[in-house]
Amino acid sequence: MRIIKLSMVFFAVVMVALFTVLPSQAAQKTAFTATGDPETVLSPGTRTCPGSPDQSDLLPCPDRMNVRGYVMTRPITASDSRVSGVATCEMNFNVDANQEGHYWGKCVLVLDEGGVAEGSYTGQMAWTGTPGMSPFFAIDEDVAHVTGGPLDGCLLKFEGVTDLFTGLATFTGYILDPHEKK
Repeated sequence: MRIIKLSMVFFAVVMVALFTVLPSQAAQKTAFTATGDPETVLSPGTRTCPGSPDQSDLLPCPDRMNVRGYVMTRPITASDSRVSGVATCEMNFNVDANQEGHYWGKCVLVLDEGGVAEGSYTGQMAWTGTPGMSPFFAIDEDVAHVTGGPLDGCLLKFEGVTDLFTGLATFTGYILDPHEKK
């Protein structure tokens, strides 16, 4: 029994020594912030009003509304120029009569310095107070994989907040670079 305990202690000491001597393989994180101009709608998608008769797209749904295939684009300007570019997103929404609810989709960000970031997001739209009168925001969590350019192989993780009255978006996040730095 004593040999087993000594062996375990020896093994633990060797492992601690190896982890302190070996170079770290952790990915480097670089924080960034960004702003997005108001979006340009490329396609309004297909709208349905579940539980209600079909209506003109000009009239709001009386209860719930689902939108599939809404496509928009917007320029993004980031504090780290490697993340600046033009985003094109396909979005889907499930919202209630107040336009509050869940949305999700996928985006492609063509980076100004080369490369493409492709990923997905999910978020919520909500009024901060009284519907129709208070600020209205969309807040989403985004993840994108980069191919090509100076960020090739990196991952972008960020949160986006869009003021739905002005259309302006702000982003905070980081670049996760798995490449070993020497």
